[in-house]
Amino acid sequence: MKRSLVGVSQIAFWLAASGGLGWLALRALDWDLVRGELKGVSVSLIVLAVAVFMFASYLRAYRWQPLFITEKISTPRLFVIQNEGIGSAQRLTSLVGPGVRAGDSRAA
Repeated sequence: MKRSLVGVSQIAFWLAASGGLGWLALRALDWDLVRGELKGVSVSLIVLAVAVFMFASYLRAYRWQPLFITEKISTPRLFVIQNEGIGSAQRLTSLVGPGVRAGDSRAA
């Protein structure tokens, strides 16, 4: 029981921290400037760009299938695994990157 309470309290803490930071970010925005910049945005081009990105991700997942000789893993499952890997790589880069760029050998 104690273990689940720790998990719930951690989730609650991070949700509150994220909400607080989001509130601070939204409060500091110049909404007139945001509205002005968004007027020139083409929604159809954004939808097209997202569709092309998702299709490319699906093809990357499909490309992994021949590497699994002994077991059959579905393309949707490989899609999820590959995107989890991309997310992990981005997070790891943001954690390790500043120290490596600064020449600090302890960060690597």
